[in-house]
Amino acid sequence: MSRLLLLAALGMTLLALAQLWRTPQPRYPTQTAALMDAMDEDGDGQLSETEFSRRAPAATPMTLYDLNHSGQIELHELEAMVLAVDPVWLADPPR
Repeated sequence: MSRLLLLAALGMTLLALAQLWRTPQPRYPTQTAALMDAMDEDGDGQLSETEFSRRAPAATPMTLYDLNHSGQIELHELEAMVLAVDPVWLADPPR
């Protein structure tokens, strides 16, 4: 019985770890993709530090929003940034 509980606990731990390594999907994919297209100057689907610094307020460090420490702002990180700064914008973006 204790072996079964140990295996179940190990399985749940492995599932939880697997969730940490997957890239989250945006909750507002259309709005986030449109914003990325507007900010992404080279069209690679990510914001480099240069692209980020051109659009973000001067005192905003990119590392604050680079959640996976890749050196780029990816789609899910851009959405997280907007949700932190102005959550209403994604629900009802300007036209």
